[in-house]
Amino acid sequence: MPTLPENRMKRYMQKILHGRNRIELVEVWQQEKISEHETKSLLAIEKAAQEVIEVATDLMAMMLKDTSIPPTDDYTNISRILELGLITKEVGAILKEANGLRNRLIHVYNDVDIDILLESIKRVLPGITEFLNVVEKWLSRN
Repeated sequence: MPTLPENRMKRYMQKILHGRNRIELVEVWQQEKISEHETKSLLAIEKAAQEVIEVATDLMAMMLKDTSIPPTDDYTNISRILELGLITKEVGAILKEANGLRNRLIHVYNDVDIDILLESIKRVLPGITEFLNVVEKWLSRN
């Protein structure tokens, strides 16, 4: 892989920092007792989780582009990152689950159950954190 220009490295780091900040917020907010009637809190968690997942999918597309592989849809990008050996199968599975979760958050499929939603968010965050670590390690080789 060619050395990335400084502005491209900066963009990666901005996305990673944004993702880590949002993960931290979600983790703090999820420790609070939230009822299904607290719309503002639930929307805040949903929006922050959505942004975390979008950071991960954006970073995958950027990594593919920077390795001269044209990015496509999110699920194919996850498979390609996996084929490159940059992530484990477990992280790949979590990223696929996270992408499906993001689609449910965006499109609010069939009245999402709040407890299941919060548990799903809690389940995918460690895998996304691991992916952010992978991206940082990958960048350090530049």
